[in-house]
Amino acid sequence: MSSDILRSETRVELEDRAPADREHAVWEREWSMSQCTAMLLYLGNAGSNESFQEAALQEQAKLVASALSEEIRVRLQQMQREGLVKDGDFDLQATGELHEYGREQHDVAVSRVARVARRARAADAKEALERSAEALRKLQQQWLEFDSGDDESQRLKEQLTEDEKRIREALKECPYGDPAETWIPQPCAHPLVAAHGEVTKALIEAELARLSCETSLEPRAATAAQLRRSELHLRLFQVSQAEELLQRAHPLLEGQERFIAEELLTNCFMCESLKRRPSMTGEIGAEEARLLEDFGRRMRECQYDPATVLRCTGATSLIDFSDDAQLPGFAQRCWERQQSAEEEDRGLVYFIQVFLLRRQEPLETLCELLGEECCKLLLELQVVSCIRDPYHLLSIDDAVAAVSSDASGIRCFSNLRLWPRDDLLVATDAQTWPDPSVGFEPVMYLSDDSLALLAAKPEVKEKNLLDLCCGSGVQGIAALQRGASSVTFSDVNPRALRFVRFNLALNALSSKQYRCCLGDAYAQVEGDKFDGILANPPFLPNPDNIASQAVALYGNGGAFGEDVLRKIVAKAPEHLVPGGWLLMVTYAPNAEEMPRRLQRYLTDRAALSLRLRVAAGNEREAEEFLPVASEVESYFYPKALDEVGVKTLAEALVFLRCDGDSLGRDGGASLELREELFADEDYLRQFGRQTQLKQ
Repeated sequence: MSSDILRSETRVELEDRAPADREHAVWEREWSMSQCTAMLLYLGNAGSNESFQEAALQEQAKLVASALSEEIRVRLQQMQREGLVKDGDFDLQATGELHEYGREQHDVAVSRVARVARRARAADAKEALERSAEALRKLQQQWLEFDSGDDESQRLKEQLTEDEKRIREALKECPYGDPAETWIPQPCAHPLVAAHGEVTKALIEAELARLSCETSLEPRAATAAQLRRSELHLRLFQVSQAEELLQRAHPLLEGQERFIAEELLTNCFMCESLKRRPSMTGEIGAEEARLLEDFGRRMRECQYDPATVLRCTGATSLIDFSDDAQLPGFAQRCWERQQSAEEEDRGLVYFIQVFLLRRQEPLETLCELLGEECCKLLLELQVVSCIRDPYHLLSIDDAVAAVSSDASGIRCFSNLRLWPRDDLLVATDAQTWPDPSVGFEPVMYLSDDSLALLAAKPEVKEKNLLDLCCGSGVQGIAALQRGASSVTFSDVNPRALRFVRFNLALNALSSKQYRCCLGDAYAQVEGDKFDGILANPPFLPNPDNIASQAVALYGNGGAFGEDVLRKIVAKAPEHLVPGGWLLMVTYAPNAEEMPRRLQRYLTDRAALSLRLRVAAGNEREAEEFLPVASEVESYFYPKALDEVGVKTLAEALVFLRCDGDSLGRDGGASLELREELFADEDYLRQFGRQTQLKQ
């Protein structure tokens, strides 16, 4: 294509213009034509598919060029009013500013046209995916209605099999990834990702219908088919159906297939345990608190502490235990240690295997280590669940009864993880993904950001504190242990508050002054003021909920990642006494802009004097940050981040103090960049010391 196409449309008449305006017009004409050419070439290269007709491209570029010319003229008039253009002279500064403005508008235009191109391509792809999903649903229905007694049944079976194969082969060419490779389709507001997920779901359901039909026709293939069907049901969160199939197949399997079935059954049992009666829902009265305190003390006696746990497993950091892929290797090292361990070390290995590595171990051993009463309490709270050979999940009542009668042949597994940290034990959920079928929202594991905020060790002695987005309660519990006079724990997830009470008892802190509030940010503490606020809000940016690994309540920070953080900062001054402080950890989008953003979030900065300090670690390009689980998410998530303005992400700590001094506009804000922020414990402690004295 050539700019000649548009030359008549973009030509600017010069004869009737003043000298200054004429100089600008010459530049504007050349700029408009060259940029239109560039835009047309861009669209021509991007528009090789049939939806991009040349006429439509020309019309789009004309509209953009016209709009930009008008925007530049408006800018010129504004500069004239500001006195940058005087007496017909178009000064050098004005020329530079106008050219800079033109370049900025060009970037905006290219982005605008690119979005139009993407939307057109996306509309075509969405329509194709919707047609594929509909074809698969029809195929599923045909398999469900298949009649093996029909004279034409063999021919129809071959035809249906061929149709499914043809659809699957076509979908492999999808530019956003093969839908068959997506493990679990997640609800999503992004239309293309949602359509892609619908195809994944339709593929799974069509395969389930086919396998069910084939199993009835060929019983010899039933065992292998049941294993595959159970896996497919799990991908749709249909846990009960998966467990039923695995129970039937398990006795007939051998070798690797038997191992896979047992791993899948363990996952089913954990999900079913949470569904039957969610863990941590029992009452924790004085007697229960005493038993949990004994449980914590027994674990400490076995040296269940960070250094010993890392030495036993070969892990380099506690964070490694949140990576399920590494757990089998840690379990193998533990098992080797157990074979040569002294008697006093076997309790430690047992606790690591059950409460960190999610292995199944004999219930009898747990009873020996903790005593019957404590063991029964853990079963009643669903902290642990039991399996009797051959792989049957026991009810709570049957498991409790077995403790008093005969626990032989019964294995137990933990529904929680117990994290050792300094002198604390912290329980979190072992299952880290939400289960929409039962409304399960997990309580988050201890991650690098949680540990960084702990390492900061703010001054809390005799302070009245608020722990916002408290999760397991680790920050507030650590503060109580270090001498805080009282802590209010607040979280939007009711399960989190149950973990708070459990963890207080586990650490012999139930008698301390505390309260639990269910609600968003400050919803349940209106009118209350605190000496300090600790916060670890959800911070994962997730436009349209594209990233499936960022949908849990504990992680999802909204499109830009600061939905909850904004609420916390905005109202912090209302809930702090004079000299009070907010200490918060996060991953910051575009960290260098964060101090200015935080100042915008503060709703009444003019009436208060505030000191604001941000420490940020190494910035990572947003495109490197992928909390995703499929190719389609990997394709669209970085683009969505770019559209909402997330360019980089960095570890960050935020400190805000209500100060009595007048600091003037922006006078109390600062930013310090620090490499490997969360790993630098000396610096973290230094940052936390700001809470000790008024700066």
